[in-house]
Amino acid sequence: MGTGALVTVNGNLVSNGELQSTLGSGYGQIRMIAGNYGAMWRNDGANTYLLFTNSGDQYGSWSSLRPLYINDSTGEVYMGNGLDITSGGITFPDGTVQTTAS
Repeated sequence: MGTGALVTVNGNLVSNGELQSTLGSGYGQIRMIAGNYGAMWRNDGANTYLLFTNSGDQYGSWSSLRPLYINDSTGEVYMGNGLDITSGGITFPDGTVQTTAS
């Protein structure tokens, strides 16, 4: 099998090593499909993103949503579409705490 070959597996894919994906440009490096949506992890060399497709376009490009991304050099986590904590509270870097309503 040469470089760039498509491999289709009908069943589980099991590896005793890493799954490695490199991508210079294009879509996500790891894509998951269920229902009407696709979700993908993508690293562009500066940030790592969790991305979603538009409904009905599971194999297409990502939508404009950026719910979660991580800066590769600092490890800072960004929530681009809000955050809903259903229990407990949030502690901010400056030490302030916001609790959720009961």
